[in-house]
Amino acid sequence: MDTKELLDLCSADQRDLDRRAALLKAGKTGLGMLFASLPFLSAGCAGIGKLVANDPKRATDVLNFALLLERREAEFYQIGLQTPGLVPASDRAVIEQIGRNEERHVVFLTTGITGIGGTPDTSTQFDHTGSGKFPDVFRDYKTFVKLAQTSEETGVRAYKGQAPFLMDSPTLLTAALRIHSAEGRHVAELRRLRGLKGWITDSEVTGTDARTYAGEGNTTHGGVNVSAVSKASNRALTEAFDEPLTRAQVMAIVSPFIRRTATTPS
Repeated sequence: MDTKELLDLCSADQRDLDRRAALLKAGKTGLGMLFASLPFLSAGCAGIGKLVANDPKRATDVLNFALLLERREAEFYQIGLQTPGLVPASDRAVIEQIGRNEERHVVFLTTGITGIGGTPDTSTQFDHTGSGKFPDVFRDYKTFVKLAQTSEETGVRAYKGQAPFLMDSPTLLTAALRIHSAEGRHVAELRRLRGLKGWITDSEVTGTDARTYAGEGNTTHGGVNVSAVSKASNRALTEAFDEPLTRAQVMAIVSPFIRRTATTPS
C-alpha cells in the first residue's frame, strides 16, 4: 500500500479540514503547493508519522538540527536587511531572495517536525558576531557576505552529513534534499557576489572558518579514486564534489554563534 492509498483510508472530511487550514497558513509564505504534496500534513490519520518516518524520534532529531541552522540563517538575513545602509542596492534583490528562502525553510521544517509528532526546538538564541569575533558583521557588508557564504557552505555539508539518517524515511529525505540543493544555489550566488568561483576548489579557505573547507580536497568517491581515471587536475576534480560534515564538526563551527544551547540538539 502506497502513501496515497493509506491516506485515502483517513477521514475525507478531516483531511479536507486539515489541508485547508494548512494551505491557508502555508499560502502566506508561498509554500502551499509544496506543503500540500507532503503526507505529514494530514494529521487526521492515526499513525501518519510512522508512514513518513519509520523512526519519528530520530527523524525529529535530524530535522531539529536542520531547523537550528535554518533559523540562524533566516535571522541573520533578516537583521542584515533591516540594517540601514548595510546591503547595497545592487545586491539587495539577491539577499532578499536568499532570506525569503531561509524563512520558508524554517516554516517547512517546523511543520514537518510537528507533523511527525515531534516538538520543534526554537529555544536557541544566536550571536551573529560569533562571540565577538566579527563585531562589524552588520556594519561592514564584506564581513556580512563572507559570513553568509561560510554559513551556507557549512549548511550544505551539514545536510549531506545528515542524509544517511533519513534513508529509511523517503518523504523526509526528499524534503531535506530539496533544501540542500537550494542551499547550494545560495552558496554559488554569494560567492559570485564576492567575485569568487561558484564552487569550492580543493580545501581553499574563502570564508571565515577553515573547518568549513576541511576534507574538500578528497578525490576518492564510492571507493573510486577519480584522480586515477581522469586527466583533469586534482584541483579541478575536487570542484566536482562536496563532502559531508558530521554533526560534531558542524556544531564546532556554529557554536560561537549560539548564545544559548540549553535544549539545542547535540
